[in-house]
Amino acid sequence: MNHKEKLAYSGMHPFTVAFHIMAQMCLTMFILHPVFVAITLFASICTCIATVGKKFLKELKLYLPFYVIVAIGNPFFSHNGATPMFFLNGKPITYEATIYGIVSSGMFLSILLWCRVWSAVITGDKLLYLLSKRFPKIALVLTVTLRMIPRFRLKWEELREVRSTVDDAVDKGFVSKAKGALRLFSALITQALESSMETGTSMAARGYGVRKRTNVITYKFRANDALFFSMNVVLLATIVVLVALGAANYVFYPRIMPIRGGVMEIAVYVLYAAQSIMLLVKEVKEETLWNFYQSKI
Repeated sequence: MNHKEKLAYSGMHPFTVAFHIMAQMCLTMFILHPVFVAITLFASICTCIATVGKKFLKELKLYLPFYVIVAIGNPFFSHNGATPMFFLNGKPITYEATIYGIVSSGMFLSILLWCRVWSAVITGDKLLYLLSKRFPKIALVLTVTLRMIPRFRLKWEELREVRSTVDDAVDKGFVSKAKGALRLFSALITQALESSMETGTSMAARGYGVRKRTNVITYKFRANDALFFSMNVVLLATIVVLVALGAANYVFYPRIMPIRGGVMEIAVYVLYAAQSIMLLVKEVKEETLWNFYQSKI
């Protein structure tokens, strides 16, 4: 059994996992608070490592420049705030704008990482299972779109390997490389269009969308799913109530607001941290049990 087959979420109902990740992304998007952003950023990184594996450490190099650009760029475009640190071309670079850039970039990065968790957890067949009964056309479009990118990448590599055997591919000139890339792209698009036509014809012949659809893979909503879902709903509802009561209020302008440490604020921080690491805790638990049972064999 490979690593992907023994992941905790693989045995859970897709709706349970999808609801948890969507709830986490919504909370991340709508609550711009330093503590909340720090919690969700830490949880998203750890969950990515647990679900994606070592490959994520290589992908992280692509995310970090985005974080740095947004964090550094904000104070150079926004000059709000009452505490200038220095002046650049007569424009103040304020402390408040710098902190806002760091926090907001952390929020954007967290959303990207939770989307990465979604792509690793909610595979094409699970997405099709969730949407096909109510929205068969939307499910088909999303599934085909998600499959298109990795298939494009593999096909592009195949075409490049084939072209490397051609004599004109050895030419190092820019014009030759540009023409070669255009030819490869043209062949890639042609192959994609032909494949889409074959897929559409095949699905139409099999009656997709004409009658009630059955699924090759079925998922049962078990007791563990009910417990996980119930805990998620309770935590989410409690966090929303506390946020509505002002537990997550935070102001960046005109001056940075000190982080409050009252009972209600600490409670919402703890609950949000618990909600953020639910999938991670389950994954670590299953991984520990797996390693334990493996050592007994």
